[in-house]
Amino acid sequence: MKLELNKPENWVKVFTKTTTAIKITSTQHAPIPEIKVEVDIDRQILAIQVTSSKAKNTWNSAGLLNQQNSSISNALGTNSQVIAKRKLWLNQVNLLMFPEHTLDYRVSLKVPTWFEDVSLKIWKYIAPASNVTDNLLLEIRQQELQRIESKIDDLNAYGR
Repeated sequence: MKLELNKPENWVKVFTKTTTAIKITSTQHAPIPEIKVEVDIDRQILAIQVTSSKAKNTWNSAGLLNQQNSSISNALGTNSQVIAKRKLWLNQVNLLMFPEHTLDYRVSLKVPTWFEDVSLKIWKYIAPASNVTDNLLLEIRQQELQRIESKIDDLNAYGR
């Protein structure tokens, strides 16, 4: 795949949310609930950034991102179907590439229980991702089709 990830015009922000844990006592807080992104995503390439202003420098994990397909769930009459889980890194932009057949999905993020605050930003890659292999196969098919059509024309001319 040929991607132009460095061009800002190829990215669109689809979600931003900042959440703070509820304090129980001066030293305890309730875990931050799973952040559900209530937006249907129709692209396979995402950039996701998870930050926490109160994170220690030793914290690396930002939690688990679940990719869910609601159309499978609707067909089966069940809750949202988790298709994939991905570990995310804290304070970095995580580039995720999902399989092409997974269209119209949603994601959710489950952060570690010790997080006191979290900020989640999601961008989707909107530029066409030209697949070199697919383009090559298409070119070969077109050449083969022309060759086959030429042979059929020769056979037709020979039979006259």
